[in-house]
Amino acid sequence: MKVISGITADTIMLQPFPQYDASQVDEAALADTEWLKQAIVAVRNIRAEMNIAPAKPLELLLRGCSEEAVRRVNDNHSFLQTLARLESITVLPADDKGPVSVTKIIDGAELLIPMAGLINKDDELARLAKEVAKIEGEISRIEGKLANEGFVARAAGSGDRQKSVRSWKVTPKQKRN
Repeated sequence: MKVISGITADTIMLQPFPQYDASQVDEAALADTEWLKQAIVAVRNIRAEMNIAPAKPLELLLRGCSEEAVRRVNDNHSFLQTLARLESITVLPADDKGPVSVTKIIDGAELLIPMAGLINKDDELARLAKEVAKIEGEISRIEGKLANEGFVARAAGSGDRQKSVRSWKVTPKQKRN
């Protein structure tokens, strides 16, 4: 092993610490890895948002892919399939509408996870309606406190501002639904 690795001392303990060489950094590999991380995180976020079990294999459809994205998928198919727990990965033509899906957009591709058989439509609509009602209740509660002159007068200088900010943060989430 000493001959192959170029070690001249009797032990590795006496060798100098390796030096960083910027010329050996593979920028293409770094970009590919970052794209894969984005794709895996997108699939995992969809799972979390839609309450899909992490162990359940999903079908991934890619639409509107750049040539670079297709190359990345082909070169790293097994990594993507294993780390995102995918059943299959299919690249669709850009003009293909595809099935009813949850969509995430990452650099150079649109990721689609078909929802057929994964969620119950009525249960999901009920869950979304419940979430909207909860958000609307939170907004009206905060607006009610802010409309109360006594509350605003007694509130600490930053407390009422925090409630205004909290209301402002909740409102965009409501608009997304």
